[in-house]
Amino acid sequence: MLRLSKRTKWTGFAGLAASLFLILAACDGGQATPAPLPTATLSPTSAPTPGSQSSAQWPTINISSFLGVNAAPQPSSTAHGHTLSDQGVSFIARHEGLKEKPYDDSVGNCTVGVGHLLHMGRCNGTEAALSTSEALDLFKKDAASRVEVVNRLVTVDLTQTQFDALVSFVFNVGEGNFTKSDLLEKLNAKDYAAVPAEFDRWHIPPEIIGRRNDERDLFASGRY
Repeated sequence: MLRLSKRTKWTGFAGLAASLFLILAACDGGQATPAPLPTATLSPTSAPTPGSQSSAQWPTINISSFLGVNAAPQPSSTAHGHTLSDQGVSFIARHEGLKEKPYDDSVGNCTVGVGHLLHMGRCNGTEAALSTSEALDLFKKDAASRVEVVNRLVTVDLTQTQFDALVSFVFNVGEGNFTKSDLLEKLNAKDYAAVPAEFDRWHIPPEIIGRRNDERDLFASGRY
């Protein structure tokens, strides 16, 4: 079970649980369709990256009703110790997709679920498939670990959308690459204006360009 601080327990759990519920409803055998939820709204404006699971609308639900609790508001956008927003969870899931069977990702590493790395190198046929609930549980844990990385390494104030963009970036490139990146160096030097262009330096493999553009735009202008 994911352990959260007292301050963010309900905020983080509500955001993750609600958005993970949306993914479960929207994904079916690798092909996503709009989830039949009565409180659905229009999708975020950014398009999926090439090869992503869906261009379908991503609905929202009433978090308090879904959890049966009073959901806390999102933390201040200028306070350290952020949680990933509902929109941020959906943003990452939309770009990663959900696959229950192990597969080789775009750089040839064995992956399963919502972008969960099983091991370096191609799948060899011994890897087990996951149920949808197992895949989503892994996603929740993976997202929480990336949240911790960004909170630990970034030393300047961030808006919620800037934070979500960075978590998505770290989810894709990994902590090691983020740690040594010029993007992080310029950000921690408070050179916010230089950060969007740094996303454009991470365009390998070419299939990732659409996602990177969306992360750049999310950081720069707050457009999901």
